[in-house]
Amino acid sequence: MKLNTVTAIVLLALPFAAQAQGEMAGRAAQFQAQLDKRFAAADTNGDGRITPDEARAGMPMVARQFDSIDTGHKGYVTKDEIIAAMQQRMMARNAGTGGQ
Repeated sequence: MKLNTVTAIVLLALPFAAQAQGEMAGRAAQFQAQLDKRFAAADTNGDGRITPDEARAGMPMVARQFDSIDTGHKGYVTKDEIIAAMQQRMMARNAGTGGQ
């Protein structure tokens, strides 16, 4: 009897989990589209790299954290490096709060 109750609860929860997962995917897609747009606008010479000057003019949050994103001290950052830095910060934040 207990197994049937647990099974029923799991089956009832599945649509909510799927909906939450769909919403997260939607937010991720929106975030990616916004990042693409802002990066393209800031990358004034179209080389796929953002310099400190380009960041200051078009992506102020990136400009404030430029040195920590540009770990190789190349003088520019790519979109992939910005995403990686953001993911690291989110993981660190989640680790500090127990994932909540």
